[in-house]
This record gives sequence, C-alpha cells and structure tokens, in this order.
Amino acid sequence: MELIKEQWNDVDIEEFNKYLESLKKSDKIDFTKKTVNTKMEVLAIPIPELRIIAKEIYKGNYIDYLNEFNNQYYENTIINAVLINHIKDIETKKYY
Repeated sequence: MELIKEQWNDVDIEEFNKYLESLKKSDKIDFTKKTVNTKMEVLAIPIPELRIIAKEIYKGNYIDYLNEFNNQYYENTIINAVLINHIKDIETKKYY
C-alpha cells in the first residue's frame, strides 16, 4: 500500500486498516492483548513494523493522517504516537 500521501480521507483510512489487518499475527493476538492490557482490538503487529509504517506516513502529509483520528486498532494508537513524536513544533505536538 502507498503510505506517502498528500491527502488522507475516509477511504484511505479504510484501505489502511485493511492493510494493517493483512499484517496481523493471529497466533500472537492473545499474548499481546494481555501484555498491553487493552480493550482495543489488537492485531499483534510487531512494534518495529509499526515504526516503519509510521516513517513512511511521515514522508507524506502525516498531519492530514492524524486529523483523520484513526483508532480502530491498538496498532493505530502506536502509529499515531510515533508520528506525534516526530513533530518538531511544540504547539502542534501538544495539540495532537
């Protein structure tokens, strides 16, 4: 999936979530859910893979991605956190 985008919309987010679903590690879901102690749906995608995905999104309009407020999966939260961590402007970082 192309992650470097100039603009993100609802269709892109839906496609992105399907992409994340294709990466899920079904055999690790129960362990991960217990480890992270969340009620969110978990795909058990390893953190290094999520960082790579976030790095690709960051190359495009990552602010537009963050504005879509995608939190369907626990992994979306991790990707959002990595993106927010890359924001240089402190006021923008506080906002997100």
